[in-house]
Amino acid sequence: MQFMGFDGFIWFMGVVEDRRDPMRLGRCKVRIAGLHTEKQELGIDEGIPTTDLPWAHPMQPITSAAMNGIGTTPLGPVEGTWVVGFFRDGEACQEPIMMGTLGGYPTKPPAKTGFNDPNAVYPKATHLNEPDTHRRAYKDFEGPPDVGGGDAKATDLPMDNYKAVYPFNHVRASESGHVEEWDDTPGAERLMKFHKSGTYEEIDFEGNRTVNVMMDNYHIVAGDENITITGDANLKIDGDLNLEAGGDLNLVGGGDLNIEAGGAVNIDGLDDVTITSAKGVTTEAGTLNWVKGAGLKLN
Repeated sequence: MQFMGFDGFIWFMGVVEDRRDPMRLGRCKVRIAGLHTEKQELGIDEGIPTTDLPWAHPMQPITSAAMNGIGTTPLGPVEGTWVVGFFRDGEACQEPIMMGTLGGYPTKPPAKTGFNDPNAVYPKATHLNEPDTHRRAYKDFEGPPDVGGGDAKATDLPMDNYKAVYPFNHVRASESGHVEEWDDTPGAERLMKFHKSGTYEEIDFEGNRTVNVMMDNYHIVAGDENITITGDANLKIDGDLNLEAGGDLNLVGGGDLNIEAGGAVNIDGLDDVTITSAKGVTTEAGTLNWVKGAGLKLN
């Protein structure tokens, strides 16, 4: 029996042709250069179909336990990705291990042969003749992140803080179009998290934070919440505003308290309603009503 390290280190380069691992381990079927044929069809000149390729096991970083779901899910390569690895069974070459992926500069769409994406998806026709590095990592970009999804318009997303310069912007992107950025460009450092729908959060180089939610937003706190604002606070709502408290509701202002309504103002209390002023209470033209059975005191 051969053991890696005793009979030599056999490494390889190949292309992922299938990532739908039935064991959900992140394995991929890899067509290995120099070992497997480019031809996929069986016939007179025997080829090797994708189904007959070996499952290559992903090597995970030391920061991932690779045990009981602890660590990082070992999913990354897509069909068409070039990978490099080694065989843990040495010269038998039946148990490949993927160590990493290799980016390139695709110039042609996938062909219907081996060493290509059999689904003809990658590389995308929109990304030919450019490096596989994410666009926002290596060149100036106008408008929202190039995510390939969502209906958000550039005018809806103030992305003016983007001033990334290669090689300082670290971008992580998913297939559907979710994007995260850790930008270390001197003088333009940012953090950004972008959902394909257009919802995003960004922190600019000064620490200003922008949150844009394209649909509903829910904020739930099981315990106490304390918000301190040292400057002004502006709240603009196009629809209704409902404030509901299970206990007392207190409004305290160090200056004037102004309430202006385009319609009626209704105050309904199950107990007495008291309005106290050190200088008296003034009522102007109109009608002042109170609910029958409750006391209204103007002091």
